[in-house]
Amino acid sequence: MKRSLWNSLRKYGLVRTPDEQRHHLLQNAPSSTIKDTTYAEGVKRTLRAVLASDPRSKDLELQFKSGAKAELDLLLHRPRILVNDRILDFYTSHRIVSCSLSRDALYDTDLSVFSCSHIVIDFYEMLLVEMSRESVKMECPETDAHLRNRVNENILQMPCMVTAMPGIIAGEIEVSWLGTESEKAFRQHRLAHKGRVTLHRESSCSIRKHDLLARGDY
Repeated sequence: MKRSLWNSLRKYGLVRTPDEQRHHLLQNAPSSTIKDTTYAEGVKRTLRAVLASDPRSKDLELQFKSGAKAELDLLLHRPRILVNDRILDFYTSHRIVSCSLSRDALYDTDLSVFSCSHIVIDFYEMLLVEMSRESVKMECPETDAHLRNRVNENILQMPCMVTAMPGIIAGEIEVSWLGTESEKAFRQHRLAHKGRVTLHRESSCSIRKHDLLARGDY
């Protein structure tokens, strides 16, 4: 196409660049209709925790878009971040980047629990790129490298398979969880990572059930 014709069409918004078309498809894609499975809820909560870890993204609202026609994985459109909903499903999220679990999983493998931290780490990498392209950049006291490392560590240290049941003594609650990183550190280096479990009463602290990051004020 001749430049003169391209410029004329651009003047009236009749053509888009490849990047503009990808942005257009994701922005105008319908909202996700994927069911709130245990896996999807695990992905959403981990993504929200990652956003809360960075002062530039802590107030962003996650909005999941149907990935049927959209090609982009995410698009920063403050105050929202538009996310392709293929991240909410184990199989669609591993079509481009696989891992040992996706390669070795059998037809009867239980994939209901989200455990693929690389999916969320890749998400944060893409978010950092998006924020670097903003015309008005928000200030952050930490470098991207430091934040990237902290987010990676926090995700790997997240407890999973948390269960609570009545203890032996009346009124006692027994809480257990799986922490793969702490177990590895103990077996390899004899380092015992300390953990803390804080229980809140529903009657007085119900708001804290939505906390995403541990705070040092209690």
